[in-house]
Amino acid sequence: MPDEVTIYGPDGQTREVPFEDVHLWTGNEWSRTPPEAAKPQANWLHSNKLVADYVYTKNGIVYFAYDISELVGYPAYISYEANGLAINDYTTNWGVDLAGNDRKGPAMSYTPPPGEVIEDPSLTMTGFSVGGSWAPTNFGIDPTTGLRINKNGFSSFVFSGFRELETSYPWLFDEVNGQAVGLTLLFKSLALGTPLTAEELNRYGLTSGYTQGQLDYINATILTGGDDPLSFNLNGDTVTNQKYAKLLGTTKEKLNTALEDLGISAEAFERENAELYETLWGQVTRGKVTDTLLDEYLGFVLGIEGYGYSKDSDFYAIFSGPRNELNNIGWKQDTSSFTMGINGKSSAIQWIGLSRWNGLSKEEQNSLIELYANDQTEFDRRLQTMFDNDPVWGERFGGKNLKYSQVVGPYKTFWQNTFGEVADEEDEAFLEGLGLSQLDARKNYRTSAYNKRNKYFMNTMADNITTSLGGNIQGGYRIT
Repeated sequence: MPDEVTIYGPDGQTREVPFEDVHLWTGNEWSRTPPEAAKPQANWLHSNKLVADYVYTKNGIVYFAYDISELVGYPAYISYEANGLAINDYTTNWGVDLAGNDRKGPAMSYTPPPGEVIEDPSLTMTGFSVGGSWAPTNFGIDPTTGLRINKNGFSSFVFSGFRELETSYPWLFDEVNGQAVGLTLLFKSLALGTPLTAEELNRYGLTSGYTQGQLDYINATILTGGDDPLSFNLNGDTVTNQKYAKLLGTTKEKLNTALEDLGISAEAFERENAELYETLWGQVTRGKVTDTLLDEYLGFVLGIEGYGYSKDSDFYAIFSGPRNELNNIGWKQDTSSFTMGINGKSSAIQWIGLSRWNGLSKEEQNSLIELYANDQTEFDRRLQTMFDNDPVWGERFGGKNLKYSQVVGPYKTFWQNTFGEVADEEDEAFLEGLGLSQLDARKNYRTSAYNKRNKYFMNTMADNITTSLGGNIQGGYRIT
């Protein structure tokens, strides 16, 4: 029996201890069993150049294989045919990584990788196709080895859709601690057939830049190949992509609802502006604009009164990119069905506010829009009566020839200065202020913010007290 034995501790430490003292060390992060050698990280993990982990040829065809063992819990690879790539044209040069370092791929093998190998041609995604047409470009001689190399690397060939991905989903390429985690999660979804979720993106540090609509589109098309996401190949047969079909139905309904909200007949708009309708539907389907801003976006691109945002506004910054994708924004509009509907709704909201307008039934709204088209004087009289008799602000502002739009401004300012956010004009807590004097409304908003421990209000109050006292606040007023 040896006098001393080797024990293994944390962070790769080792120590020689007397055999009779081993029990004093084991169980305290030390062991007589050496740690397993760390498995090398798969080449595609966290890289903006998804370098293959294994390259092999079979029946004269080159395949790029990616190690997904960590994802499935057993030795497994997902393999793609490198369409058109000749065996002799392959080199181990795969371009540079995020940090500008050369990335080297594996040498060519003449046998498949060990473990389960998934060679499924349906595992490609529109705009994210693995393979494509091979175009050998920029070949040269490596001066250090004298061997023929492809100076451009293979990453653009492997993922020929990277340019489309980077244009449509730039957040996938955002670095988190120097790693392209978005692409890692996308490839994981591609390999396992699991959805890409906002929760998972957030967990990996990608917290902004994408919409739920974009994730819905990616998840609905992740198993489709070619130019038609409505179908994909399954064991050699073409089948309908039910997820995408369902998404199309959902986004069409969203688009039609938003058009109706603007006073536009969706049925007439689609009939008379088929190409524009199809393009807008495609934008909604791809999540170009978040659902909550769809009304504003359509009003902006269609040039509807009240939606002309200035170039320095947040709306303009959000909407200008998708708008530039539209080839022809001009659209046909019938005087009665379009213009009068749009202007009638806009005028009604100026009279009684968005909350009261949305509180009307569809029949009441349509009746008012018809009245606006036929007799604007009677329309104004009826809306004036509705404003004057409002149960919240009627007593204060009624009988003075005023409109909602003429009195709401100061209250919106009070709300934003108190809560640090734009007022929701359908929120009764905000609207109640209109029944009070401006002084009492400010008090009411501030009391509400204090009771709710509103972060912006509490921090503003703490800063103001700090400034007035000339020192730091103690007692936990500030919220972090």
